[in-house]
Amino acid sequence: MDIVERYDFVLSVDVMEHIPDDRTVLRNLCRALKPGGLLLVNTPSDLGGSGLSEHEAGKVQGFIEEHARDGYNKDDLEAKLREAGFADVTSRYTYGPAGMVGWRLGIQTPMKLLNRSKVWFIALPVYYLVMLPVTLGFMAADYLRPQPKGSGLLVLARKAL
Repeated sequence: MDIVERYDFVLSVDVMEHIPDDRTVLRNLCRALKPGGLLLVNTPSDLGGSGLSEHEAGKVQGFIEEHARDGYNKDDLEAKLREAGFADVTSRYTYGPAGMVGWRLGIQTPMKLLNRSKVWFIALPVYYLVMLPVTLGFMAADYLRPQPKGSGLLVLARKAL
């Protein structure tokens, strides 16, 4: 007899935009959860969240790696989650104006510097010593104030009981 382990909580951060067959993955995530288990998804929205730079050979080139899609439409992602077996689905936009500043300061700028030269590994601790409190302030402002639109989506889904 196969023993199937089920989980109370699954976290997916900046993953779903890289997966072409997202419907299958969402069904599998639902199967992996216990009844009433929670899935938390953070992903780019279709309002500019993937930082796309170019489309080449049928693949979307993003800021970090290839993306399977430009970003998720809020209603479409909620529908896919319900189709996968999730009962309660709520979502909100993230990375409004303040969040985008925080993302640029805390993620994009350091990665661009590292792409230019690995010497930046030495300077990054000093950069973060100065910029991390500033970055966290922008991110807190983004989280605490509901965003009418944003370049990211934060989605919470509960598996049906």
